[in-house]
Amino acid sequence: MSKERISNKCNQNKNSKIFGRVFDIKEGTTEDGPGLRTTIFLQGCPLNCVWCHNPEAKGMDGMVLYRQNSCISCGKCRMVCPVGCHEIQPNFHLFYKERCIECGACVQICPTQSLFQNGVEYPVTSIIEILKVGKLFFKGSGGGVTISGGEPLFQPKFTESILYECKKEGIHTCIETSGYTHWNVLSKIFPFVDLFLWDIKETDIKRHEKCTGVGNEEILKNLYNIDKNNANIVLRCPLIPGINDRSEHWKQVGVLATQLHNICWVEILPYHDFAVSKYQGVIGAFASERFTVPNEILIAKCSKILEDMGVKTNSTFYNRHTGKV
Repeated sequence: MSKERISNKCNQNKNSKIFGRVFDIKEGTTEDGPGLRTTIFLQGCPLNCVWCHNPEAKGMDGMVLYRQNSCISCGKCRMVCPVGCHEIQPNFHLFYKERCIECGACVQICPTQSLFQNGVEYPVTSIIEILKVGKLFFKGSGGGVTISGGEPLFQPKFTESILYECKKEGIHTCIETSGYTHWNVLSKIFPFVDLFLWDIKETDIKRHEKCTGVGNEEILKNLYNIDKNNANIVLRCPLIPGINDRSEHWKQVGVLATQLHNICWVEILPYHDFAVSKYQGVIGAFASERFTVPNEILIAKCSKILEDMGVKTNSTFYNRHTGKV
């Protein structure tokens, strides 16, 4: 047996023993990098963004969660629950989460997937088998695999192993990250990433800490480091009215973008309220109810600030195969 085959077999055996927690896998996505992609959403995040769209991904513990808006109150969950978590009233379903023992019986029987289990543990080998199915679609559309979250770098070994295996399979790789990690973690995955989708949530240090729980010094330091190492970078910037809709913030995003040598474009991500049902059904209260969806005028204003500085935005045509403008 050749040294290469021995090495591959050893890595395969090693990766079969590496597990991670995943809260969702979406196939055929078009929002998380070029082409058709499979996006893997990992559990766990070190940030605590006040507008978080995926509150179920913050912690590492797996749990049964409930989407109230899709429930049809059929009562099947009540019949199989061993500890009485579910109470069905006329056209209404009460889920007593504090009683739940996470057995998953209700998840298996729910016809509308209103009850679902997040933080499911997967071995790397199972993830790769799922990804192999989409290889033809990836190739035809210039797509690939995106690892998102949560925060992928919160599970660094799991993320590194998936990316490594993807590159062996010839699959294009993206990672969506806040960049909040140690450089020694980032440097290990760097060789296996074709495109970084890098979140810039707030350019002011104090404001960043106030709205995410952490400063942005380490984030910017890591960003400059991957740029020096010739990484392909897309800056992803959420736009939340009342938080970071200031002209000064977007001018600073423009300054940052013009300092990077390997930036593809800046992507403006308008805040949306899709997470309302998650907070109501999962947590019990909507923490982000004071935020509003930005209108087209505000989005255009922020985009114009960037474009006037010579920065390409996601409204600009780009090559779907390379990610380059």
